[in-house]
Formats: sequence, structure tokens, C-alpha cells
Amino acid sequence: KAGKEHRLKPVDGSVFSGGQTDITMDFFEQAGVARSTVLDAGPDFPTHFLEKERQMDDLGAVIRQVYLPLNRDDAGAMVHVLRSQGYFFGGLLSRWFDHDGLMMQKIAASPNLQDLHLYTDFAREMLKFILDDREAAG
Repeated sequence: KAGKEHRLKPVDGSVFSGGQTDITMDFFEQAGVARSTVLDAGPDFPTHFLEKERQMDDLGAVIRQVYLPLNRDDAGAMVHVLRSQGYFFGGLLSRWFDHDGLMMQKIAASPNLQDLHLYTDFAREMLKFILDDREAAG
């Protein structure tokens, strides 16, 4: 235990609480990975994020990752927007923003599942969860 208790609470998936949206993006050309970090999200988040998507298209990104802060009341609204664009669960980021975060991802090609070596039931369950979420996100 890291000294802090984590509490889950339901959030409204349609309301943004911030001011102007601020999203940084890094592109790792050799890997084809575009990684965006949401620093702030406001009512302009959906249109601002679509502009980032166009930039990722222009760069030829085949893997897209978005890091979201989970301490915000509008985290659900951000997830809703990303899921509408085909993003799915990628991982939890413990203390990434000095609080917890969520990585969502979108991958252009199907992953190579045949070469995965999973050794625990938890790992197999996590893979199933991610693949089901990917399918649900479209």
C-alpha cells in the first residue's frame, strides 16, 4: 500500500469541467507511435482531439496512445470521446500525473497474439478484457 486510499466514483460522461483543452503530443517515428497527454480538457475537447487525430494521420501513426488524468470529474467525458473514435483500454498509470491516469489506445493493425506468452490467469483475463474492449470500441 502506497499510503493513499483509492476511491472509485461514478462520473458524468458528457460534461467537461475545464477551461481550454491542452493536449501535448510526441511522435516516435521509428515505432510509428503517437503519444498524447491531456493536460486540461474543456468544452472544446472533442474538436481539439479530432485535430490531434488529423495530425496523427498526417504523421502516419500506427499506434496511438492517449494519457488521461483520472483525478478530474470530466475523465468520463474524455473517455466517451475517445471511445467514439475507436480508442480502447490500454492500461492504468499509477501516479503518472502525480495522481492516477488512464492510457487509451488505438492500433491500426491486429496485434500478433500468437507470439504472446501469458503465464498467469490474471494475465489471460487482462488480455481478454483488452481485446473485448477493443472490439466494443469499434
